[in-house]
Amino acid sequence: MTQNDFWGSTVSFADHRRVLEVFEYWKEHHVDPRWHERMVLTKRRETKIRDALRDYDMDFVKAAIRGIKRSPFHMGDNKAGKKYNHIDQILREAATIERHALAELEAESSDFEQRRRQWEQQHVQRDQLSPSEKGSG
Repeated sequence: MTQNDFWGSTVSFADHRRVLEVFEYWKEHHVDPRWHERMVLTKRRETKIRDALRDYDMDFVKAAIRGIKRSPFHMGDNKAGKKYNHIDQILREAATIERHALAELEAESSDFEQRRRQWEQQHVQRDQLSPSEKGSG
């Protein structure tokens, strides 16, 4: 099923829902909650999101949105003191999407591996305890 969007193009309801999901995800991660309702899904933003979803799956696009937070420059640690975390900047081009998504996915993987190693170490230490030290008995 399709509908005409505000700008007159024909889009499917499923596509529009996916675009809205990404837009809301960006707001959740980068916009102060006081301003959520003031953020508008403009034609430019919709096009950037739609293009990104055409080229990448939803999880990869969301990883790019999270991943830009790992860049001090984009989060305001620059000469201008300005954040460069707007959705149309994050999804500007393939190289930008990939850079931020891969940084996030690699960091998440590293975090996961670190937590897994800590968990294993705790269990090895626990297994080395005597029964009375484990609290059983």
